[in-house]
Amino acid sequence: MAVFKTLLAAVSAASIASAAPLESRQVPHYPPNSLSTGFRLVANVTDPATDLKPSVNGWELQGIHTGAALNEAALTAGSGRVFYHNGE
Repeated sequence: MAVFKTLLAAVSAASIASAAPLESRQVPHYPPNSLSTGFRLVANVTDPATDLKPSVNGWELQGIHTGAALNEAALTAGSGRVFYHNGE
């Protein structure tokens, strides 16, 4: 019976020790936070002879939802989408 109690105590101590997190050795699984500057893509018509009517010069790019999991790129005279570049 004493051997069983000793074995039970050893197994209990091992299970408690293995359940405790090792915070000093944990490595984060996510990239570090950083800030980036947002920008908009603006149409610049370089040949006025090939421009559309009405002119799209200076219009901004945006996305239009056309259906389930379907999107189209379009130019708008208003504010377009803000894009971000992460990293370098």
